[in-house]
Amino acid sequence: MRSRVLAMGMLVCLSACASMAPGIQFGKAQPSSTEADEADAVVAPAEILAITPRLVRREKALRDQQVAEDISALI
Repeated sequence: MRSRVLAMGMLVCLSACASMAPGIQFGKAQPSSTEADEADAVVAPAEILAITPRLVRREKALRDQQVAEDISALI
């Protein structure tokens, strides 16, 4: 019982120390230039398609064509 309490106490102390470590302070971090560029980018609205048999056939044909193109480079 005593060892369990000691282990829990050590866990609490170590986690408190880890949260105050200099490398963990994410709130003070400045975003990199790529993150800033991505944040300013205009996002096009997503198009929601109904899953129909026609769409499934078209996607399968497209996938088969892409697979054939990928394999043709190896042959």
